[in-house]
Amino acid sequence: MPRLSVLMSAYNAEAFVAEAINSILNQSFQDFELLIADDGSSDKTKAVIDSFSDHRVMRYHNGENLGKTPTINKLFAFSAGEYLTIHDADDFSDPNRFDAQIRFLDDNEDYGMCGTSFSYVFYKSKKVFKREVMPTHYDEIVRDIRSGSQFHGPTMVFRKKLISGDQLLRPFFEDYHEDCDLSYRLVQQAKATNLQEILYQYRLVPGSLSKELTPRKRVLYHIVALLANQREDRGYDDLERNDTSLLNEELKRFLEPYQNDPSKIHIENAEFKMYFKMYRSAINSSVKAFMTKPNIKSLRTLGYCLRKFILDNSSF
Repeated sequence: MPRLSVLMSAYNAEAFVAEAINSILNQSFQDFELLIADDGSSDKTKAVIDSFSDHRVMRYHNGENLGKTPTINKLFAFSAGEYLTIHDADDFSDPNRFDAQIRFLDDNEDYGMCGTSFSYVFYKSKKVFKREVMPTHYDEIVRDIRSGSQFHGPTMVFRKKLISGDQLLRPFFEDYHEDCDLSYRLVQQAKATNLQEILYQYRLVPGSLSKELTPRKRVLYHIVALLANQREDRGYDDLERNDTSLLNEELKRFLEPYQNDPSKIHIENAEFKMYFKMYRSAINSSVKAFMTKPNIKSLRTLGYCLRKFILDNSSF
């Protein structure tokens, strides 16, 4: 029985999935299984996955596109490892990543999860765009997780015994912040940390990054925190009771600022894309903001995006 189960859902990842798989197969830690599913891709992702003959690669392909959450939950049902991790199909891991994390968890039985720091890398050149050193002190993680995630989801390795029920990821989040919900649930059950070493490379794929943020996505972390508060107060949350009535009401309340100001989401999209130097896409979002609601704030956003684009004279 393998010590680690690696779960991977792959959708239209033909260009990168082989590198992701190889980065797992070439780990210095070898006691693992890789459970992988092509999620109804329209490209050659499935063929690339099927080209691997390694006995540790176990395939559970979908006949149609189901989405990441149901696919990972399906793979979870087949997993046999003591430890679990979810690896993205277009990223890659350092060869010593699993060894470092498993060694930490083996040496620290009171810890239930261990993530790592990571780098953003450009999708073709793999040149590092930015390094993210994640928090390591559990007390600080517990304090700060109330306002934002303290883990990069694909870097997390955690003890399978901490998961109750047959769902690893919860469908309510619709493939956004589902990993944040998972990390918060784990942090409430056992100590957790991140290794300072950068052991995971998160690939900046334009087609993925350029997807528009929606108001629902922007406010979902409030629901993550609300559910965590419920668990603290009563030992369970509404999703564990299949009751979404309060959550939907809270979502409506959090969404009111976006309904009152439709330009707000376009401004936030522009800010998000500027962070990754996607200048043309950011300019398009800021133009949408100004056209939706011509005011000083949207005009300043547009001016800032144009100014940065001209100064940098490049775009992602």
